[in-house]
This record gives sequence, C-alpha cells and structure tokens, in this order.
Amino acid sequence: MHSLKINYFLDTERENSAGEAPIRIRSRFNSDKLIVRSTGYVCKKDNWNVAKQKTKNDPTVNTYLEG
Repeated sequence: MHSLKINYFLDTERENSAGEAPIRIRSRFNSDKLIVRSTGYVCKKDNWNVAKQKTKNDPTVNTYLEG
C-alpha cells in the first residue's frame, strides 16, 4: 500500500525584509522520498498557525492550502 503525507510549514530562514517568510509544502511518498516546494505565498511568523498548518487570518491563502 502506498502512502502520501503532505505538510505545510513556514520557512523562517528565508524571511524577507518585510518580516514575511515563504510557505512551503513538504511531501513524502512511502516515507522515503522527500519533496519540498514553495507554494508561492508568504506569511508573517505571528500570523502562522503551526498546529493547523495555515494562516490565522488570510482566507485566500487558506483556501489554496486546503484545496
């Protein structure tokens, strides 16, 4: 059986001068192949909900992440 895990995270090491960091997607296929890509969206650190893996108040970005 194959499994695919997808997680979103804030890449705070690449924060820009406005204090925004890119939202990245991390995916694993069968627990061995790791792929990390950018979503094209940015978010401030205090606006990111780590547990829910989405922003606290940006519905446009959240729709993309959920969809």
